Amino acid sequence: MESLAYLHTALLYESTEPAPELRDLSELLPSPTSAAWLSAQILAAALVVGTAGSAMAATGTVQTNGNPLNVRSTPGGPVVSSLPNGARVELTGRRSGNYLELANGTWVSADWVAVGNTSPTQPPSGTDRAVGFVNTSGEPLNVRSAPGGAIVGTLPNGTRVELTGRSSNGFLERTNSTWVDGRYITYSQPPVTTPPPSPTPSPGVGAGSSTAFVRTNGSPLNVRNAPGGAVVGSIANGSRVDLTGRRSGEWAERTNGTWISSNWITTNPGTTPQPPTPQPPTPQPPIGGDQGTKFVATNGSPLNVRNAPGGTIIGAIANGSRVELTGRRSGEWVERTNGTWVSNNWLVDNPSGNVGGDISFGRVRTNGSSLNVRNSPGGQVVGTIPNGSRVALTGRRSGGWVQLERGEWVSGDWIVME
Repeated sequence: MESLAYLHTALLYESTEPAPELRDLSELLPSPTSAAWLSAQILAAALVVGTAGSAMAATGTVQTNGNPLNVRSTPGGPVVSSLPNGARVELTGRRSGNYLELANGTWVSADWVAVGNTSPTQPPSGTDRAVGFVNTSGEPLNVRSAPGGAIVGTLPNGTRVELTGRSSNGFLERTNSTWVDGRYITYSQPPVTTPPPSPTPSPGVGAGSSTAFVRTNGSPLNVRNAPGGAVVGSIANGSRVDLTGRRSGEWAERTNGTWISSNWITTNPGTTPQPPTPQPPTPQPPIGGDQGTKFVATNGSPLNVRNAPGGTIIGAIANGSRVELTGRRSGEWVERTNGTWVSNNWLVDNPSGNVGGDISFGRVRTNGSSLNVRNSPGGQVVGTIPNGSRVALTGRRSGGWVQLERGEWVSGDWIVME
């Protein structure tokens, strides 16, 4: 009884203070027969304390649909890393809601961890890395510089890919630091299917085509960074091009992520596609056919060259120069085969003729007043010409206005041609 009293007192007190005085057990226990019960409880508590830590620890296996499993700093907290499908994990046994704690103090979702010795549905990688395969409907898979970033290449369907195990917004990181869309990656090699052949479109190359040829009037074909975007290069006439099958209007995507106009490519290397007929409300006839040659005919000054219809001046062409045109128009502006634009008002079919074909000289005939001179058709008055004066004309007209040789404009109603 003295031993039991001492053990009971030791369990109740853990202090550096002097030991308390012992009390008679009859004051603490309901009856002498309760001593056996107390001994059993003390023994059970000792067994629980000694075995609790090891009983709750466990081993699990990541089992997802093939994607890596996010690892979080706290239950439902920020993602700090990921584990490949099939990876083995050490668990502490602690659980918070639907999250399990790993041995390193991080947390994972219990929905994707099989606890115990259950074999994973996918073979474990053994490391943080994993191997997957491209699994699309037959199209190449875009490779990007960052999750959702710029396209830097493509991978054919069925290609084996080495993954680091990192993921971000549905994208998986490859071991060369590029990223691919995880929706098109499987962890068992899929059968490579050939997409059904598509009918040959005309003109140009339609969706699903993989190879085409550049066919222009001899000039290089512009390469752009996006549909209708900035020119980043060019391809020689007759060159073979590989296409992804993606289209945006007239633009077709190459396998390197750049874009070209489908109006100048064909699936048959021996034929030349014709550009589509424009369909504005009041279509303008193309210059000299779908494409052709004209000559600069100004009052002697060079003709400005622009980067777009009415856009920034990026150069000039000497009077009398020959220009090659694509046939594309936008108002008074016509496109050259190198992608730049010039005003059609200063171009003629015959290098020796006047623009517009008007007579070169005339005389001012008013009611006696001077004739106003303007800086543009109907524009600001910048001077006058006395009645009866002889004037030299370029032949250019705009409505009722005619252009003087020096570039200014006057009303044609008050000019009598010689």
